[in-house]
Amino acid sequence: MSSAALARRLVRQVAAGVSRRARSSEAAAAGCPFHRALEQTAHRSSSSASKPFSSLPSPKGLPVLGTTLDVLRTGGAPKIHEYCDRRHRELGPIYRETLGSVDAVFVADSALIQKVYTNEGKFPMHMVPDAWLIYNEVKGIQRGLFFM
Repeated sequence: MSSAALARRLVRQVAAGVSRRARSSEAAAAGCPFHRALEQTAHRSSSSASKPFSSLPSPKGLPVLGTTLDVLRTGGAPKIHEYCDRRHRELGPIYRETLGSVDAVFVADSALIQKVYTNEGKFPMHMVPDAWLIYNEVKGIQRGLFFM
């Protein structure tokens, strides 16, 4: 696939994501798998109630872009670990963030990660950004352990 074709494909997918983000924030939260999982967990968990998605701390972002520009300023994908580490120091062990059209939850505490995995149910959804899938397809790379 040529660079121009790859760029056109990414632009189409970003545009599709932008149109999805045009929904109201309540509808967007209801469509988010993390939001649904947290809401279901609040009803299923007997040990302690989970917080609703909307109550998770979140950095301020721009409409449509979210905090994508912050990630790019930090150095983009090669420095994403440093970016996430800084955000965890600012916002705590669990936070939510909007990166383009994706609402994501970042967890850095082993007890919270265990709780997330315990409450995912039989068919968990592990989101992988479309751009990563396209990159892997173009480069002939298979998904690894961390992006199953």
